[in-house]
Amino acid sequence: MQDDCEDKAGVQDVDNCLCRLKDIVKWYPPDRLVLDQFSLEIGRGERVMIRGNAGSGRTTLIRILDHKIKPNEGTLLCRGSIAAIYETTGILESMTLREQIALPLLCQGYSRREAMAHASEWLKKIGEEIREYHKEDRITAYDRALIAVGQAVLQNPDLIAADTFMTDLNRAEQARILKILDEASKDRACLLMADEIPCGFPCDRILELRKPMDRQPADNMSWT
Repeated sequence: MQDDCEDKAGVQDVDNCLCRLKDIVKWYPPDRLVLDQFSLEIGRGERVMIRGNAGSGRTTLIRILDHKIKPNEGTLLCRGSIAAIYETTGILESMTLREQIALPLLCQGYSRREAMAHASEWLKKIGEEIREYHKEDRITAYDRALIAVGQAVLQNPDLIAADTFMTDLNRAEQARILKILDEASKDRACLLMADEIPCGFPCDRILELRKPMDRQPADNMSWT
């Protein structure tokens, strides 16, 4: 059991609970146990940071919240929308930074003009409009982080769930992205994965996630 991340001081008000994971177990074939009896509650507008090393199940947790994969055991209840930020942000050839940020809106049915206007407005709001027309050959690691945050924010979710997506940034760039994420999550919940506790991002709770103890899967395991 992953007792180090047992959410004993989590949300107490049922009506305020946005997401609840209860006794989550996740295996990868043939016998890799990633999450074992993991439980967590996130309240509306709450900020939670989970610190853990590579292999501790951080990305798997994000993918479960984002409904990309299903747990083998346990339950997940979400009462709002989720936008996930993954460790790697794909960049499409020949598209500007503004166009990359606008992609989720285009997928939601916005016209190109509306989507571009929202992306431009957000970049101007955070003081990064100078990067608006950067293309693939000029897009830096910092630009990729901006795209990831912008794509999540423009979806207007109830929860932003972010994996460790800033590992290629220097400390000044990390601080800048955290400030942008901080401002973007003022009126929404945020779950942030981290190798270490970053400065400049106030959290309501900080939890520790560790790799579970090895054990064998049940013979009748349903692989999902």
